[in-house]
Amino acid sequence: MKWQTFKDFLKSDLHIISGSPFSSKTGIISLSKITSLAIIVIIIASITIFGYLFQQYRSNYLEARRELNYLRSNKMAELEGVYNENARLKEQLRFLAGDLNQIHLFLQDLHERNQQIEQILSEEVEIYLEEFDMDSEYKVGRSDRIFPAGGPGEILSIDFYDSEKQTEMMDEQIDSLNNDTLTQLQNMQNLESALHEFSNYHASVPTIWPVDDDGEGYITSRFGWRTSPLSGSREFHEGLDIGVWYNTPVLAAAEGEVVFAGWKNGYGYTVKIEHEHGFETLYAHLQEIKVTTGQKVQPEDTIALSGNTGDSTGPHLHYEVIVDGEPQDPLEFITER
Repeated sequence: MKWQTFKDFLKSDLHIISGSPFSSKTGIISLSKITSLAIIVIIIASITIFGYLFQQYRSNYLEARRELNYLRSNKMAELEGVYNENARLKEQLRFLAGDLNQIHLFLQDLHERNQQIEQILSEEVEIYLEEFDMDSEYKVGRSDRIFPAGGPGEILSIDFYDSEKQTEMMDEQIDSLNNDTLTQLQNMQNLESALHEFSNYHASVPTIWPVDDDGEGYITSRFGWRTSPLSGSREFHEGLDIGVWYNTPVLAAAEGEVVFAGWKNGYGYTVKIEHEHGFETLYAHLQEIKVTTGQKVQPEDTIALSGNTGDSTGPHLHYEVIVDGEPQDPLEFITER
C-alpha cells in the first residue's frame, strides 16, 4: 500500500509558480516529480563531486606549495653556503697574497744577506791569500740564484673570478717559495758558518806585533840560520828576537789559550799560547808573567813583561810562531804593528 502510494506520488506533477514582484504576470511550470527528484539527485551529486575535486585540488596545491617552499629554502641555504664559501675563499686569498708577498720580501732579504756574506768572505780570503801567499780551505764561490724570473719582492695582483682555482695556484706558489726559502736559509746558514769559521781562523792567525813598544822596538835576530851570540857556532834560530827594554808589555798575537806559563830551560820565563787551526806562539826571556795556564786570551792582551831571563845576552823578546808543530817565520804572519 505504501509502495503504491509512493509510485502515485512520483507520477503526479509538480507545479512551480513563477512571477516577478514588478509584474502582475505569473507563470506555471509543471515538472513531474520524478524529473524533479532526478534533477535534485544530479545537483547533489555534482556538488559532492565538485567538493571532492576541490578538496583534492586544494590538497595537491598545498603539497606543491610545501614542496616549492622546501626547494626554495634548500636553494637559498645552498646559495648562502656558496656565498659564504666564496667569501671565505676570498678572505683566504687575501691572506695567501699577504703570505706570498712576505715570503718574497723575506727571500729578497736572505738573498741580499747572502750576497753580503759572500762578498765579505771573498774579500777577506783574497786579502789573506795575498798577504800569506798560501792556499785556504775557505774559498767562497757565488751560490746559485734561487729566485725565479722577476726576482723576489714582486707584488701579486689577485682576481677572485675563480677563488678555488686561485687558492690552489697560490698554495702551489707558497709551497714552491717555502722550498726556495729553506734552500736560501740553508745557503745562508752555510755562508754564515763559513764566515764564522773564517773569522775564527782570522782570530787564530798571529798577525799582531807582540810588544807594545810605541814603535821603538827593533829586530835583533831574524828567523833562520845564524851564528849563536852565546856559543859562536852556527845554529838555526826558530824565532824572532825583538830588542826592547825591561818591562815592556808583551802582547798576545792572536786569540787562544795559555798552555804553558813558567820557567823553561834556556828560554827563562816563558809563555806559550795555543791557537786554533794548528797555530801556536811562544814568548821567552820574560821578566814577569801576567797569565796562568788554561787562561783564555784575546789579541793584544798583555800576557807578560819583557826581560832578560834564561840564556840571553840582553833585554829582548824571543817570539816564535809554530804551525802544525813546525816553526815558521813570524814575519810572514805579522800584519799589524
